[in-house]
Amino acid sequence: MAWTKVEEIKGRKFTLSANAQSATKAYIAVSDSNITEIDDVLAADDGSTAIPTIGDSYNGTRTNLQVVDVSPKAASDGNLLVFYVTVDYVTPENSNTIIEDPTARDWEVSTQTVAVDVNVATAKVTVVGLGTVNDVLLSSGDGLVNSAQAPIPAKDARLLTRLTLVKNYSTWTSIHASITDYSDLRAYENKINSASVTITDVAGAKWAWLIESIPCVNAYESGTAFVRVTYNILYDPDTHARNFLNAGTVELKPGPPKTQEAIQFKGKPITKPIPLDKNGAKFDPNTFTPSDASYTWAILKEEVSFANLGLPTAFIQ
Repeated sequence: MAWTKVEEIKGRKFTLSANAQSATKAYIAVSDSNITEIDDVLAADDGSTAIPTIGDSYNGTRTNLQVVDVSPKAASDGNLLVFYVTVDYVTPENSNTIIEDPTARDWEVSTQTVAVDVNVATAKVTVVGLGTVNDVLLSSGDGLVNSAQAPIPAKDARLLTRLTLVKNYSTWTSIHASITDYSDLRAYENKINSASVTITDVAGAKWAWLIESIPCVNAYESGTAFVRVTYNILYDPDTHARNFLNAGTVELKPGPPKTQEAIQFKGKPITKPIPLDKNGAKFDPNTFTPSDASYTWAILKEEVSFANLGLPTAFIQ
């Protein structure tokens, strides 16, 4: 790869304030092959002209001006050969501009209350325990089914807290040595914590935190290229596990072969689920007691340790 042209665009983007305390210039940089790294554009040099870097002096008579920001942009979508670069200058002693390393900033933390509706019949679940001595082990995988081998017709709605955490990193491995690219980080998406962990002053029990998504942005600021990582995390004080009643509107008739039949009341199929026994049959209403009901304790998401993410333990850093 070589830069075939780097030159200032005279009169296109150039500005100079009346009191000579700030200025902006524009450059065009043309490569002989596609550019995929922002650092390559920042270092563009065709042998006679180079893109200014942070701290460089203005190359005119106003030598008291210094570069505080360099912003490259592709000339058009899909064009990785031609770039326009904007360079901002200020007078350091008269400016409020602070040149800082964006990766040194603390976490940005925000919260909101959201309504979450989980369709238990279609949720990917893992059975992790049984509720009573009469429990029937319901299946794991593509949704819970009852002892009659029918989906549990239930929805679970709750008001939960969504936590949004934002942090800048210079490299993927600055998050943790085990994270070398975006795919490693995305492996934490749609996962719940496998052990208790405190995040932003909230002590969450095992399974209380769910990482919904981790969008990332490749950014550049104050002469520094970095990745801005956002964690969207859902907190449930009752955990992202549920105690499900073994119930349904159909029962399993003994065979062979076994068949499912609608449970009826006064000659009509019922519309609301009722408890079932371990064989998938409805209980005798004359002898049924609440202690006969069975439950399955299940988590709705896969669990993973959050330890390597280095999430903030305090709300205010």
